[in-house]
Amino acid sequence: MKQIKNLINWVKRYFTTRYTVHVSFDSQWGNDDDQVWHGVRKIIKCNFKELKFRTEDKRTVHIRGMNGLRYRIEDE
Repeated sequence: MKQIKNLINWVKRYFTTRYTVHVSFDSQWGNDDDQVWHGVRKIIKCNFKELKFRTEDKRTVHIRGMNGLRYRIEDE
């Protein structure tokens, strides 16, 4: 029974799109303040000052920037 569930989950993961999100909190990439999330399941909201997404372990991450936010979203 467990093998069937694993097979079903594998098939689901094959057909769903996952994202990699890179966030920089200032105007320069490659600083110590940059953060990267891999395996993001869903992008909920993204605009100039706000980014909200759901991670692989179903946690919701909400990031706000007063002066704007620099982010990059890539397909995996």
